[in-house]
Amino acid sequence: MFENLKKISVPVPGEISKKPLSVNLVGETICDEKFDIRRECSDLISLEYIVDGSGTLEINGQTLKPEKGDVFFLPLGSRHHYYSQKENAWHKYFISFYGKMADALIENYLPENTYLFKGAFLEKNFRRVFDIAFNTESLAETEQLIGVELFKIFSSLYEKRTVEQLDFADKIKRNIDNHLDDEFSLDTVCKSLNYSKNHIINVFYEKFGKTPYQYYLESKISLAKDYLLNTNLTVSEISVALSYSNPQYFSLCFKKMTGYSPRNFRLNAKM
Repeated sequence: MFENLKKISVPVPGEISKKPLSVNLVGETICDEKFDIRRECSDLISLEYIVDGSGTLEINGQTLKPEKGDVFFLPLGSRHHYYSQKENAWHKYFISFYGKMADALIENYLPENTYLFKGAFLEKNFRRVFDIAFNTESLAETEQLIGVELFKIFSSLYEKRTVEQLDFADKIKRNIDNHLDDEFSLDTVCKSLNYSKNHIINVFYEKFGKTPYQYYLESKISLAKDYLLNTNLTVSEISVALSYSNPQYFSLCFKKMTGYSPRNFRLNAKM
């Protein structure tokens, strides 16, 4: 087994109340058949990212199978046992931490009694934590920079969990909402969600009563209204921001949807 470990700080009485975040350990492990960790009541909080390989995590009555791209979470006080698969050993990064910031992130970003996050693919973030730990001299700066990366990691886990809980029509809608300032491409939506055009159109229409393209047009005009009412951007600047081919085409589309030109819509709203 290969392990590269960096001790950042050691918990001392009263320190948790003074610092929002303290980092115990950061490291990288390439496991072998001897890798086998048991804790009856864990004295640490840890996030571990599987770069490669597979294995087993038994935790608080659950048996889970972390593999490449997954993150697993070991909370304080948990009873756990985890080990790597012999023929396909884990290569993983890990970080152990504590403090009020850690408690808040766990409470607000992770669902209760959930210890495995499949397909997180956060190697870049965990590698960044590793690099900070081994290349930053100041303890305060180390923990501050790692705190930023931890927030990104927790946010990504929360976002992925939220998206997974949406039904497929809502996932299509979310995909379109995230690209309102781009030109619409059903091919791009299909590639992103890995489904055919007919399936995406039918699923979306069944729930929302309109095609994805109709929803895109309406939502784009709604966003244009927000720009007109709440910013000082010119009509030309708004057309550029929303990826219309030119201001004239933007004005034509806006009037077709609302009955007003963008300029008259803004003027009437101010009267």
